[in-house]
Amino acid sequence: MEVKHNPSHRKSHRIITPPERKTLPSPPASGERDQAPGASTETSSSFSSLSETADELPENLLTLKKKLLGVREHSSVATAKLSNEDYERCYDKIQATFRRFDYLFQKELIIIRMPSPIHEFFIWKLGIAIHEKLRDLGRQNKQVSSFTNKIDNGLSGHIELLDKNGDEVLKRMPDIQFQFAGAEYPGVVAEVALTQDVKQLGKIAKEYIHYSWAAIQVVICVDLNTDKESTISVWKPAYTPIPGTGEKELSYKEVVKREPFRTADGNPINQGSLTLHLHDFVTEEFRQGISNLSFSISYSEMAEMLNSSQRIHEGRNVAAKRKRPIPRGVKRRSASLESEPEEMIDQDKARYDNEAAAAMKKLDTQDETYEDVEGEEEERPAKKRAQLARDCAST
Repeated sequence: MEVKHNPSHRKSHRIITPPERKTLPSPPASGERDQAPGASTETSSSFSSLSETADELPENLLTLKKKLLGVREHSSVATAKLSNEDYERCYDKIQATFRRFDYLFQKELIIIRMPSPIHEFFIWKLGIAIHEKLRDLGRQNKQVSSFTNKIDNGLSGHIELLDKNGDEVLKRMPDIQFQFAGAEYPGVVAEVALTQDVKQLGKIAKEYIHYSWAAIQVVICVDLNTDKESTISVWKPAYTPIPGTGEKELSYKEVVKREPFRTADGNPINQGSLTLHLHDFVTEEFRQGISNLSFSISYSEMAEMLNSSQRIHEGRNVAAKRKRPIPRGVKRRSASLESEPEEMIDQDKARYDNEAAAAMKKLDTQDETYEDVEGEEEERPAKKRAQLARDCAST
């Protein structure tokens, strides 16, 4: 039975971040994301000019950088006008300055996402929990161990999503993704929002499923909040038969609808859990003969992940306000970026050490049968040379 997309969810504009590269752009970031008051920053809409020095950030992006430095307590989404020419010219500098970003070529707009520390800690904890549950399944069930060992946490790797003609529509960097070796797309991805409109997560989930032709089979959407309930949603593909055609239409279904897992004051709520199956992690062609075992992560565990992330962040802030004690009897060398002429940089020293070790090993092999003329034990030449080399190095 042939599968058709539901065209009603197609995007008319093109979102690409960055072109023809395999590095990573922003997670949920999209030009259409609603932004919470006080949690977003927007620069002037004026274009930068090509008069800037090569690789130098345009003035409006420098302004944006300064503004974003002041809002690190919250996840922030910021936009700025940037011509296609400036984007191409300054790409490397932009990538070095802003870790996560999208670019809309038709709108000539750059969208920059700055996740908060709480957001980042939670993502790491949830990704580790899913990965450990997968490995536990493999250890407990030998018949699926080779399968689970092929699934890895791709972190925020770049995903290229294409239209039906094979043309790239957008690139996204999910917060979490689990990739089966040999598959084109990860089977499970997760997007985590903090201080953003949760409705945008649903739009992004639909894009993942639609443009991957349902190769992305599960999209986990987590809405983190510190002033209200935190919730989780799960989206999966859905198929509707097209009467009289023998075909079916691909659409989407929210199988878990914004279920709360933590209250505003940090208490776990709801006895439910996030449940995933092995078949969720890859399409049918890769899972033939594999039992569809499942595992769960309770909502109380997720609540503790968020609480722990907040504690780490708050602890940092408290520690930063205290006067840092200087270790007694320790002096710090000046932070010069240039190596002193008489010193080898670490990379060169390591290379020379490796070359010397290889040469010594070769000589040791050649000296293996060495014996003095009297037949008595004597320090081998290789050992003498090694000691001489150490003596020279210490002088």
